[in-house]
Parts: sequence; C-alpha cells; structure tokens
Amino acid sequence: MRRIKLNEILVPLICGIVLIVVSISLFQDLTGRSKSEGEVIGFITYRYRVAQRRAASRVVWEDAEQKDSVYNQDTIRTDEKSEALVTLRNGTMIELDPQSMVVLSMRNDAGEIKLAQGSVVLRKPTSEDRLTFEQGGKTEFIKPTGELRLTLNGKSAEASGSFEFERKGESFKSERDSIRVEESRVERSRPSFSELFPPDNFRVFTDRDRQDITFTWAGAALNLEVSESRSFTSPLLRQSVSGVNSFKTPLPEGIYYWRILAEGKTSLIHKFRIVRTTEVRLLSPIGNIDLRDDSPFIEFAWSESKLAVSYHLRVATDAQWKNVVLDKEMIRNSGVFPLPPGEYYWQVEAVGALPGSNSSTSIQRFSVKDARVVEKPADKQKEGSASQDVTQKPQALPDKPEGIVPSPGSVVDMSTRDTLAFQWKPVNGAQRYTIILYQAGGVQVYRVDTKQSMHVLTDLSVLDTGSFAYEIRAYTASGESSSGLIPFSVSLGAQLEKPRLKN
Repeated sequence: MRRIKLNEILVPLICGIVLIVVSISLFQDLTGRSKSEGEVIGFITYRYRVAQRRAASRVVWEDAEQKDSVYNQDTIRTDEKSEALVTLRNGTMIELDPQSMVVLSMRNDAGEIKLAQGSVVLRKPTSEDRLTFEQGGKTEFIKPTGELRLTLNGKSAEASGSFEFERKGESFKSERDSIRVEESRVERSRPSFSELFPPDNFRVFTDRDRQDITFTWAGAALNLEVSESRSFTSPLLRQSVSGVNSFKTPLPEGIYYWRILAEGKTSLIHKFRIVRTTEVRLLSPIGNIDLRDDSPFIEFAWSESKLAVSYHLRVATDAQWKNVVLDKEMIRNSGVFPLPPGEYYWQVEAVGALPGSNSSTSIQRFSVKDARVVEKPADKQKEGSASQDVTQKPQALPDKPEGIVPSPGSVVDMSTRDTLAFQWKPVNGAQRYTIILYQAGGVQVYRVDTKQSMHVLTDLSVLDTGSFAYEIRAYTASGESSSGLIPFSVSLGAQLEKPRLKN
C-alpha cells in the first residue's frame, strides 16, 4: 500500500482553508453594509430616488441614504432619473445628474472630484478644489473659479461656467463661455442664445400634480425641445417656436432637459427639476394644554418633510417673536421641552438640503395652565338674602403612575435581551395608559397606548447606548396624570456592536 505523503494532505487542507476564508469575506462584502473607516470628507445631503456609494476597499455598491457620511476615495453614482447632492467639509457642493458617477477625495481641505460618467455641477468651490476627468488615457484638470458644470459625452467633455483649463501650455479662462475638450483639440464656444429660463439646474417646488413651466429665451429660434434624458433620444416635447420668445406647458414631477434649436445652432442644454412638496403641519400642541402633577414638559410634534434635513423650532410669548423662549435646531419632527404656565406662539421651519426648499408653517397659539390650581368662584348675591360664600372643592385628580421597570436611574444591559419591558404601578380607575420614550435631549423616539400596566418594546431599532427617559400617562374619568420623566440608561456588552439608529 502506497504511503500518503505529508504535502498531499497539507496542500488540499491549505487550499480548503483559503477557500473558506475567501468565501466568508465575499459573503460579508455582498451582504453586509460597509463600516467605512478613515477620514470623513463630507455628507450626502440630498438624494432623489436611487443613489449608491462604494468604499475604495469594496467591490459591492450599497444604497446611499440622506445624511450618510462620505469617506476619502468613495465613489458615488446615481441611477436613471435620480440625483444626489454631496457637500464636502470645505463647503463645496457637488450635484450629480442622473446616471452620473464621481470619485471623491480630499487632502488638506482641498477637494478632488473625478467625473467618471455623466454630468456634475460644482457650487461654492474653494480655490484649492479641482475637477478631473479622463481623456485619451490622460487625466485632465479643471480649476473651478465659480459655479461650474462638466459633462462627459462619449469621447469628449464639455465644461461651462466659471473655470480655468490648461493643455499643452494653452490656457482657457471662462466666466460664461463653454469649452469642448477632445483628445486632439479644445474648442471654445459662446452661447448661441442668452437669457434662457429656466436656467441650468433650476428647481421648481410645487404641491400640485402638474406645474406650469414657462420657457423664455433671447434670439430667433425655430424649435423648443424638452426631454427626460440629456441625449434627447426621445423628446417629450418638440414645439415650433418660430417668431416667439416664450412657451408655457404643464409638466408633472420629474427631471427634465431643454434646449432651443435654430438653423445651424443649438443652445446649451439646461436641466431643471419639478419637486413635489408636502405642507408641514403643526400637530401638537394646539389650543389649551393642562399641566398635571409636577411635569412641566410639553410635547411638540409636526408632520415630516421628505426634503428637510433639519427643523427649526421656535416658541415665543408673542406673535412678533420679541421674546423667544425656545429656539432649537432638530433632526426629528418632534421633541419634548419644559415650559411654565403662560400663553405661547410657535412655528417650525423645515430646512431643506436644496436651495429654495426651506418652508415654514403657520404660527399657532397655545396656552399652558396648571390644572392643579382650582379657582374659587366669585361670591354670588341672591336677591333678598345675605351674600353667601360658595367655594368649589378641588377636583380629585388620579394618582400618579409609578415606574417600576426600568427603575429610576437604572442601567439596562441589552447585550442578552431582544426586548425591553416597561412596568408601572396601576392607577385606580385608569381607562388607558400612554408610554412615551425619550432619547437624551428630550427627543421622542417611541410612543404607544395600552390598557395594561406594562408594555414590552420589541422594536430595538429605536434604542441606542446612552441616556433615556420614559413617561407614563394615566387617563381616568376624572382626568390625566403623569409619572414625570423616569431616567435610565442603556448599555451593551463590549463584545457586541452598537445598534444602528433607525432613520
């Protein structure tokens, strides 16, 4: 019988181990969300429909969400009929058109934006930024001096706006002109038409299904074309405009491109976007608010705006905002803050990522009064009889709910749990309870009604490690009572990963 040699065992064993390690790594790369490390150079401040991000060390794309961090050497791309806005830490704003891709890097606050596909607009660039692209196997550099658009069209590139460009000792400087860069030549051109409206990258915000768009231009034109693609392969509209300088048509929400055609000349292609908005409405507080027991906290809530990256909450004692008592920038569309009894006015501004997308609610008035103070009615004088003092007896308010679990000031270790239980002392005559969970800073993250004196939280995505507080409100026939805020903390075992907050 032939003896098996050691290398005949080791070689297959080593190959098997390598195969297992590679398979595990590939599986994690395909299924796991990237935990990028290194230098954060900016954020995705706006995303419309589909935008994706890929880290330099990965081969798999992942969906990009609004407010996601962008790291050095990240690649960002957009899908068809999608767009994204990236803001670098130096303030430079990069707007990606549909079907566009850029590689972003930064060194000493100087941004380098490499356009690999499609078209981008740079806003508020710094003097150290530069925009690059490949042409004939060589890297070309454009230095922006103001707002700039760069578009790749097959084997050529077109730049328009304010920029400086050099090639083979020849310098091109522009404030309004455009250049077409090919492998063998650079061609400068001036716009054939002026005073075009809508201008490039213009946005119209509307709450209607269709919005009237008025196109205007200076100069003799033959046709107006509107398309959903920059290539104009299938124009939505081709309208004869001979003898006129404007045309109006209704269009639904979407991204559009338009141009003017004449004999032997074509205008620059301008992109515009119709954005459907929803009105932000104030939900609470409205009208009169009764403070019960010793809880001075008022819950503020308003409807969410998909365009907003933050909200500006203001509360004042007068409608002219001369005495502002609360002024907060918030990420969520709710919060809890203490207010003493009095009359107040409040308003919320939705701060959008896109220029011109900010919107404000109407101003609402509400009042806060201490329901524990019971006023005596005025003396009543009966005709033909002596005056008689009539004093109303204070109304018996329900007992306060007392939190049992989590106990006040306790630390809850979630490393071995998949639920979080809340329990409190029952209140006599309580018809229902409301439990509200607050994150540090008074931000409401969870709320539920129940008829029992306990509740089990199963959606742990609302939790993070750190400080929390919960409040129990009891509702009886005689009124409402509150436990006040009961603080506690959440911790995790060192071996576990910190949970990701739900957007």
